Amino acid sequence: MSPRLAHDAQSQQAEKIRKRLRKQQDHLFTSLNYPDIEATNNQAKR
Repeated sequence: MSPRLAHDAQSQQAEKIRKRLRKQQDHLFTSLNYPDIEATNNQAKR
């Protein structure tokens, strides 16, 4: 893969991640504000 194509692919992946983080930013660090909420979803998986 050429460096230009690799850069474009990385840029697209980075943009996808940025959009996902922005969409969920209000919920990502809930456990920091509420000590009773675990920082993991281990309980949900059990």
